Amino acid sequence: MQTGKHITLIGTLTVLLVLTAGIASASAVGPLGDAAVRSRVENAPEFSNLEAVILFEGRYLELHAGLVSTRVQRLTRIVSPWGLEHVSDPRLAFDSARQELTVNACRTYQPDGYFYDSPVNAFNDVTPGGVALAVDFLTIREMVVTHTGLEPGYCIWLDYTISETTPSALPYNEVFTPQGRFPTAEYELSATGDLFGETVNPDPAGLFALPEPERDGDTLRWHLTELPASPGEATDRLGDQIPRVVLAAVDSWDELAGGLREQLILASESCDGLEEWLLDLEADSPFLDGRDALRVCTEALADRTALLTYAPVGVPLTPRSVSRVLETSVATPLERVALLMAIGHHRGFETSLFFPSTSRTISRDIPALGILGSPYLKLRPGWDSDSHWTFHPTSGEVTSPWTDQRDMPVLSILDDRASWEMDCLPSPRRFTLNMYWNLNDGTVHAAGFCSFDDRISGNPLTPETLLAEWVGGWSDETETGASSMLCNLSGFDFELDATVTPPAADDRGRTTIELPLPPLDLQTIIPAGMTLAHSQCRARLFPVAPISIQIHWLIDLPEGVELLSGENAGAGFPGASFTLERTLEGSRLNSTYHLEWSGDPIDPSGYADCRQFLLTALDPAMSTLVLKGTD
Repeated sequence: MQTGKHITLIGTLTVLLVLTAGIASASAVGPLGDAAVRSRVENAPEFSNLEAVILFEGRYLELHAGLVSTRVQRLTRIVSPWGLEHVSDPRLAFDSARQELTVNACRTYQPDGYFYDSPVNAFNDVTPGGVALAVDFLTIREMVVTHTGLEPGYCIWLDYTISETTPSALPYNEVFTPQGRFPTAEYELSATGDLFGETVNPDPAGLFALPEPERDGDTLRWHLTELPASPGEATDRLGDQIPRVVLAAVDSWDELAGGLREQLILASESCDGLEEWLLDLEADSPFLDGRDALRVCTEALADRTALLTYAPVGVPLTPRSVSRVLETSVATPLERVALLMAIGHHRGFETSLFFPSTSRTISRDIPALGILGSPYLKLRPGWDSDSHWTFHPTSGEVTSPWTDQRDMPVLSILDDRASWEMDCLPSPRRFTLNMYWNLNDGTVHAAGFCSFDDRISGNPLTPETLLAEWVGGWSDETETGASSMLCNLSGFDFELDATVTPPAADDRGRTTIELPLPPLDLQTIIPAGMTLAHSQCRARLFPVAPISIQIHWLIDLPEGVELLSGENAGAGFPGASFTLERTLEGSRLNSTYHLEWSGDPIDPSGYADCRQFLLTALDPAMSTLVLKGTD
């Protein structure tokens, strides 16, 4: 079988490389008339070891007043029964809501030039399988055109026009690859009006590099001859490896990005039903932090929205509102971006839109969004994460923090927030913990961040060992689940599952539960020379370093118990603050421990306030719960 394919390729090259040196030609400009078509049929050479040959393909585009009209002409010579099977019933896709399709001619030519037209019942509109379950996209239609009376050696001629009746909300841009499934003897592409174009050759010195276009007034024209089939008949898989022509209504990425920005913001602002959906997601298992919310939301997004990738009509479909996406449970890649933008805005994430670095290989100066499908979204999930994450709308996945500096940011989408290049390093000592603990079955799910402070960096323990020992200090060590960790220069993020069996009640029926604190000795934050037992100090004190601790405990209490330790607390002085807030909603305790200290020097006049701040923040009662049965 490999030998057969090799012979076929050699045969293709033998027939088509005769005039390769002159890939550009000065043949007559189309669209072709009947006489020119018939001449090509009658004078076509014999082809062997091929399935079919495109004798002529012409594409003629005009853009005026924002409306695009495309006329396509194709003359195909059928060589084998296999080729007949694959070219006899072409499908012409169009959006009936804003486009009109007109079939100018559909004919079958015999080798002697005699022809007959396809009958009226040879043209049938069908719903593409890709949109069958997407009610809002049923305006996208495919016309199945059936050529009749075909035999090997015959030619089929198809001439049709797709004209826009309503401009696209996004600027027109399209990529054309002259090499296709079958060898092409003659190919012509013409663009007239308010269009920009460029030729892109991945290998300018290659055998099949495309020429620059001829320019005549406001018309760009490419005329090519003797094109072999796309290598391996794998146009889609080759992506940016084959020569192509890019046409667009705008000539800059910034202008295209501006149009996308307007459409995505408009779609994300109309988000009725989004808050209820997010509340439902969080009802069973509360979000521990921004990263946990991002993970849960993207997983739910993939389940909630079936992905619609069918978009054969030249430009990406205009994104619908987030409300409508949630109602219909189907989304295009652009709509998934809009939905996650709305989620990010609701959760306080920072978001930014960008195109992959491959955009610079698909095209150079002229933007080519059509072949890219959709931009990516870059996110930072709020105050409790220093990592930037990337959302891939087609796969619905969120990948690890942003590290590829080769990719090209284009614009910020939501609000005038800090740029992505802004220094986001945490304080020298920073710890965040978000923990959900179900006291009924002992399950714990936790996520957080720990910076590399002086104590940790001087400790021979690796972050993995440090985390394992910390978890082992307050959980049932043998049942601790595997944790996921991600280290960077400033610290490490972690996520873990564990089992913690609550202690037994004492003889008074009371249960004392100590909630986990950071994996560092809080006593080390006391400035050198300070003794908490002393109420006065005449020296100026210097804290070791700034510190930030933010802990959020969500505790599901067992039925039949009451909380005895539910007082809130707070203390502070200039440059430092501590708060402990506890609220009980039904059987769920929501407790937040927040300590911030800038690390500024402490004058003797501020010693008393600093002492009270530390006595309150370091009081073991701040992280202790006392429960008592009500029976």
